[in-house]
Amino acid sequence: MFSGYQAGLDSPICFYWQEIRAVFPDAKVILTKRNADNWYESFKASLYQAMISPEHAPEEIWGALKMAKTIVLDHEFAGKFEDRAFAIDLYNRHNEFVEASFVNDRSNLLVFNVSDGWPPLAEFSKMDVPVTEFPRTNSRAAFQSALQ
Repeated sequence: MFSGYQAGLDSPICFYWQEIRAVFPDAKVILTKRNADNWYESFKASLYQAMISPEHAPEEIWGALKMAKTIVLDHEFAGKFEDRAFAIDLYNRHNEFVEASFVNDRSNLLVFNVSDGWPPLAEFSKMDVPVTEFPRTNSRAAFQSALQ
């Protein structure tokens, strides 16, 4: 399914990094970490709302949102995303598990904070730092605006 692709990102692909690495053992993984409380509030105000009410999004993405709801909310969060403590604990355990899985292979894992911008991504990818400004367009407001 992923043959010919150079990258995959975000949800729901982040839940299948182990399966992808089993097929592509040299695949590099970027684990984006942030404050768990901020993550929860952002996810709840953006993706969560889109997944539980896809009819408020453009019709052409309803199928993707329904699939994401099944994978993310129903399966990964066991239908309990609104339980803030449960969701944050799951988020933290996921991050800890990913990091622990690379204890003997740190060269294929980048723990990334978006505020660090291009330099760590460029170094990890063995590429030059792009001359363009690092994109900062993934705000809650931008996400909500894009769905209208």
